[in-house]
Amino acid sequence: MDCRRPTKLSQSAAIMGATNTARALGCCVAVAIISVILHADMKSHLTSFLSPSQIVAVLSSTSGTSFLNGQDKIQLQRIYGTSYNAQFRALLAFAGLNLRDLDMLVWQIG
Repeated sequence: MDCRRPTKLSQSAAIMGATNTARALGCCVAVAIISVILHADMKSHLTSFLSPSQIVAVLSSTSGTSFLNGQDKIQLQRIYGTSYNAQFRALLAFAGLNLRDLDMLVWQIG
């Protein structure tokens, strides 16, 4: 009977539990970070063509765009697109970190 096997299994269970906890915490942090990226990026771009009250209206509700003319709506859509691209790049970085952690977990168990 191999008495080392249960120890290795119990260690892998602890490692998997810690990894899942870290992933859940990481998701919360990632959501907060990408939200900050979106709002900070948008606010910096919106100041070039909107007043502060218009920026508040646009960021608080999608119906806040009803006062914009066609050209401003197109510019707003481009800014949203740019901000979403920045968010996506941040999410790719977080996904890369998860892959690294998975690789470390597989290496430690295997």
